Amino acid sequence: MDGPPLSRRPRISAQRAISLAALSEPPRSAGLPERTAVALRQALFGGTAVHAAFIPLFWALGVPALALYNVVSVLVFVRTRMLTHKGRIHLVVPLVVGEVVLHQALSVHYLGLGAGFQLWILATLPVLLLIPRDRLAVVVGGVVVSLGAFLFLAVRYDGVPPPVALAPMLLSAMRAGNEVSAFLFVSAVTYFFARTAEQAEGMAQRAHRQTEALLNNTLPTSIAARLLTDGRVLADSFDEATILFADIVGFTTLAQRTEPAALVALLDDVFSAFDDEADRLGLEKIKTIGDAYMVAAGVPVPRPDHVEAAARMALGMLRVPATLAEHHGVELSMRIGIHTGPVIAGVIGNRKFAYDLWGDTVNTAARMESHGSSGEIHVSDAVKCALEGRFDFEPRGVIEVKGKGPMKTWFLRAKSDA
Repeated sequence: MDGPPLSRRPRISAQRAISLAALSEPPRSAGLPERTAVALRQALFGGTAVHAAFIPLFWALGVPALALYNVVSVLVFVRTRMLTHKGRIHLVVPLVVGEVVLHQALSVHYLGLGAGFQLWILATLPVLLLIPRDRLAVVVGGVVVSLGAFLFLAVRYDGVPPPVALAPMLLSAMRAGNEVSAFLFVSAVTYFFARTAEQAEGMAQRAHRQTEALLNNTLPTSIAARLLTDGRVLADSFDEATILFADIVGFTTLAQRTEPAALVALLDDVFSAFDDEADRLGLEKIKTIGDAYMVAAGVPVPRPDHVEAAARMALGMLRVPATLAEHHGVELSMRIGIHTGPVIAGVIGNRKFAYDLWGDTVNTAARMESHGSSGEIHVSDAVKCALEGRFDFEPRGVIEVKGKGPMKTWFLRAKSDA
């Protein structure tokens, strides 16, 4: 049995990880979300066309003042459409709302309330929601002006005969057209905001999933989940864990005679193979330091077979250089060290999170690697005792270990057939 593997976390390439930040925010065009900018430009184009169509209509109805004002309206809408490209939304919306209020006031003055033009003052109120939140005073001012104008027109022209008397059938048709078009406009704006909210929610959910994927690619899955929930530094103490360090022998010399791109490709293949082995056995990769690789068994999820799992990992790691040597045209050799004992684990940093381990067990495992030999798995006596009868060992004897003094150590050979 190889022990229970941890849940396999998704791999994210460096390029993919860099691009996730861009995906977390909707694309923006000159300070305005792109979808909103496109929709606003389309609405302004439609408004320009409608006002242009009313020029000959009002002229034919004998209201030249409204025909001329529609010429001004066309120019205003063309100008505001240009402003959207510059992202000056705080100017675009007030200009549009102001044009509508003044236009409908003139229409009511000449044609009366019966034509229904005043309804457009209320219909354009939702457009004020497009103004950025930091321009709240503009929004409030627009609402006050629009509602004030609507109430003023309703009171001032109630029962007042208009200067231009339209035929009853034409007046009814004009009112019905304004009622239907205003309703359709409000419905379209409502649909737009509903779709925008739905898309924003979808983007937020995708961004959350991408954040989780990035954290899971950086931290152990269980630690990432706790960090997202608690939002604070985590620390745990483990009475039993096994630490493994591996190092490429002669890497400094190899780096001096290898092209940078080829060297990085080599390290990527080596460490990716180690990652696959760690995933297969349910071990937790802690970090890489140059050409050194650190992995732990029994953290952050305790397991009774942590020492055996680390031993299996080490034996698997020794087979990796041979499989890659022919592909890269270089000879590789690993030096591996293992020690077992208590450790402290936790997340450090407040910007670039790192899950790390501390304690004498970590230091001793590092010494086992640095005092080891090429192509060997150098282990402490504690590891040998824990695996007695299940793996074969060759005694190395008592050696002087820096910072530890005399230690009895062993070379792990293979799994015992007994």
